[in-house]
Amino acid sequence: MHLYTSKASAPGTSKAWEACWANTPIRVSNERNKELTKELTLKEIRDAISAMPKGKAPRCDGIPTEFFQEFIDEISPTLLQVFSAMFRKGETSEQINKGLITLIPKSGDHAKLGNLRPITLLGSLYKILAKTLARRLQVFVPNVIRPGQTGFVEGRNILDNIFLAQEAQDWAKESNQDLVLLLLDFEKAFDMIEWSFLFEALAKLDFCPQWIWWVSSLYESATSAVRIYCTPSPLRYALTIKDPVEVELLHSVV
Repeated sequence: MHLYTSKASAPGTSKAWEACWANTPIRVSNERNKELTKELTLKEIRDAISAMPKGKAPRCDGIPTEFFQEFIDEISPTLLQVFSAMFRKGETSEQINKGLITLIPKSGDHAKLGNLRPITLLGSLYKILAKTLARRLQVFVPNVIRPGQTGFVEGRNILDNIFLAQEAQDWAKESNQDLVLLLLDFEKAFDMIEWSFLFEALAKLDFCPQWIWWVSSLYESATSAVRIYCTPSPLRYALTIKDPVEVELLHSVV
């Protein structure tokens, strides 16, 4: 079931992509690619489990993050074997990639659709796997994202650009200079970027094919089901799922 219309074929899109790639420098070195694609370690699995937030709603399997954290010593070695086997094959189990879409109420009249927010409940195994890769990628993100993007990057503060704008206004006033400030906002940025563009962007940034292969395996077999009257109704279309890897990748692309 296709739930949206692709904008990749819109007039002028291909030229815009070409212009974007023409000004994209290579930013990921061979050494960094080797670090990204090295064998997973037991410490990485344990660190990912420990870093998972508590109190999150589990998927339909009913197993919360707290279960894995309580039995981290017993479970981590098995997860390492499973995840390593997945990456050697270049595919992720469909059972791990299943999501359950449900609605959570916001403020206001819940009889109005706009006051209900759809979220995708993901299984803990998927979250642990995505968290492991995201933590590995996070180290290199500051080297890929331009310094001007101060938000959502570790070691940077979103307030820096606000202070910069204030200083620019003070400078223009004191020096009697004309000044133009332009504020741009991405409309539903996480939902508007298509996977084809994201993977092509990773290639243009010189991420190695093996890393792109690993990341794409998290999404290409993904399926979701909409919860209708407590009964899951499957969707065969791979929906956008907000997980730690996706967040880091989209920040890099933006």
